[in-house]
Parts: sequence; C-alpha cells; structure tokens
Amino acid sequence: MEILSDDKARDTVQKFNVYHCNGVRWYWIIDPNALTVMEYQATPQGYLAVAAIDAGEAFRPQAFDGLTIHLAEMMGATPA
Repeated sequence: MEILSDDKARDTVQKFNVYHCNGVRWYWIIDPNALTVMEYQATPQGYLAVAAIDAGEAFRPQAFDGLTIHLAEMMGATPA
C-alpha cells in the first residue's frame, strides 16, 4: 500500500517499479486528499490496474476476500 506524498512521481513511478521487481503481488495507491484508491495486480509484464475506487465508494481489495474499506470514513471526511 502506498499513500501518496508530495512526491507523487516517486510514489507512482519509482516505488511502483521497485515493488514489482521485488515480487509485490498487489499494490494499492491511496490518495488521502482525493479519497481515491487505485488497485494494481502484478503480471509478468508489470502491474495491471484492476480497480479504480472513487471518493465515497467502498474498496473491496481482490487480495482479501470479504474485506471492505470505506476510506472516507477512515479519514473522517465526507467526500465532495
């Protein structure tokens, strides 16, 4: 899981590649300001985006059957 920092290029490019090269099968990029989640699954060619969760939507990660995450609630925010 990666929570975006002010250095988004580092978070979404550099770390993205490092995690894949080190065998991380699932990668979630969370934007705490927009309250969004991008879910990626590793393939031999690189990560494949498998879900894009908008603000206010429930996130149900494919790696954890039955888990539901409500990011806006966790952050104590109401999405715009």
